[in-house]
Amino acid sequence: MKKTFITIYCFLVFYALPVNALCTDELVLILETSSGETRFCQGSSFSITARGFHGDEVLVGHRWESPTEGLIARTEGPYALIEAREAGAHKITYYGTDDQGNHASISITIEVLPNPISEIEISKSFFTRLFNRDFPQKLQSLQQQEDYQYAWYLNNEWMAHTATFRANQPGRYRLVITSSQGCRSYSQPLTIP
Repeated sequence: MKKTFITIYCFLVFYALPVNALCTDELVLILETSSGETRFCQGSSFSITARGFHGDEVLVGHRWESPTEGLIARTEGPYALIEAREAGAHKITYYGTDDQGNHASISITIEVLPNPISEIEISKSFFTRLFNRDFPQKLQSLQQQEDYQYAWYLNNEWMAHTATFRANQPGRYRLVITSSQGCRSYSQPLTIP
């Protein structure tokens, strides 16, 4: 509690008076993501920057940690490249030292949102099978949710925005699903001869 009081007191005095001598014994850190957000889609990459609260601190010692294996892809001083491979909440901690020898640490929790599953299921109707025809064939997403957006493509041209699609001609079909959080996944191409 004492450290919090000192930080608040220091903050108020720094901005109330044109003197920052009262604040030199403490290092206050800030972490910022490249987008300003803390929610990311699975598979995305972004950076985190550490800096001093007042902006004039010179950070000379840097250490980044996370209990999630492989989350921090690379670090260079006050910068960290993050690769969001695993869905869930992940804590990242930065330990910094300024040129005055003051130490501080700060943590941020990043939420990695799962991508929708974009697998295609194919089936022929009763009459298509009965008359031994190739078309039409029913294509549908294995994962269907009301708040998802679906886009079907035939030979890289958009065809429909539905969870199911009726294929009437040969070609290369693909499904793109976007979740309500904006996370997107692409199906493997399905070729119908």
